[in-house]
Amino acid sequence: AVVSTQSGHYGRDLFEFIDKDKQAESLVEKLCHRSRATRSDRQWHDLSFCLSLLSYSERSLKKLLENIACYHDKLADEEVYSNFLLIAEKARKTVKTEDLLNDFETKLRFCHEKGGGDGTAGTDEILSQMKELIIKPPPVPTTKQTRGRARRKKKEKSTDCDSALIPLL
Repeated sequence: AVVSTQSGHYGRDLFEFIDKDKQAESLVEKLCHRSRATRSDRQWHDLSFCLSLLSYSERSLKKLLENIACYHDKLADEEVYSNFLLIAEKARKTVKTEDLLNDFETKLRFCHEKGGGDGTAGTDEILSQMKELIIKPPPVPTTKQTRGRARRKKKEKSTDCDSALIPLL
């Protein structure tokens, strides 16, 4: 059973016991998949409320972002959206990767605006448009940088080996 917002203080007490990243990551994934089966606004609100009670690490936020297809259509609801904004705000305190946070907030905003529209955009269309919002990773180092690192590593290894070859007197 999902904890409702009216008896939220019980939920807060229970969610305080989830202190390991793996536990939070697993719960995030399960709650996201559970949101696919929800049919009523109350269930959406309860699930987003439960997700907002968790502490987010980089791994659990990535898991939430990976499963955006499960809940993107629910973000049109103001209460659900505000719970996800709360998640982003909490994650800002613990997650160090700025790109991940910006990507998450951008996709939340996009889904909220698209879902709140006239409803003509289908799930596949929204998800394909969202793929364009993905922040690109930093560029791969040039070959000169790579070669320089390889030379330095080679020198370090050779000095270690050279010291081993010094004859003992």
